[in-house]
Amino acid sequence: MTEQEWLACSEPQPMLDFLRWRAKSDRKLRLFAVAACKRLGDLIANPLIVRAIEMAEQYADGLVDGAALRSVERLVRGPASQINTWAAFSDAHAAAYHVIQNVPRVASSGVKVAQRTETRILEQKAQAELMRDLFGNSVYRVIVDSAWLTSNVTGLAQAIYADRVFDRLPILADALEDTGCDNADILNHCRQPGEHVRGCWVIDLLLGKS
Repeated sequence: MTEQEWLACSEPQPMLDFLRWRAKSDRKLRLFAVAACKRLGDLIANPLIVRAIEMAEQYADGLVDGAALRSVERLVRGPASQINTWAAFSDAHAAAYHVIQNVPRVASSGVKVAQRTETRILEQKAQAELMRDLFGNSVYRVIVDSAWLTSNVTGLAQAIYADRVFDRLPILADALEDTGCDNADILNHCRQPGEHVRGCWVIDLLLGKS
């Protein structure tokens, strides 16, 4: 996949296939799965599944161990569940794969039959944007300049990550410019509209997360 193809892609599956051989971060793949599942909102009515998605996110950030993840996964994979919690699968790539295959289907189940195809397509596009939010360009690597990592910048980045206040990303862009940062990819990503989630590549870059 070329850089142009990555940036224009509207389907998450070829992007995941491309990342399979490039992405070394199970954390980001799992955070993608978590974010995609959360987009289902009220369609996930089972509180156990909601809990499992939360547990998967905690596992991605190293706050719980694999045993805790597997225990909650077993609770929601029985026949009584309406849907499995794909984000809690033990293998991060499998979690991302099942999310891509199933979340658009579940999202479309809540709309009129005539709108289901359009809903699935829109959900696939949203997942592709999530991929770009998490992995950035993915074809080349942006290097952070240590001069950008002032206490103001890192403090803002940490607050955005911890509190999910992604509306502060434009403020972070201004703070980065004050340090001399002129990287267009970083600044444009902070200022562009659209969905940002935990694992956002700019926040991860500034906080040293992978």
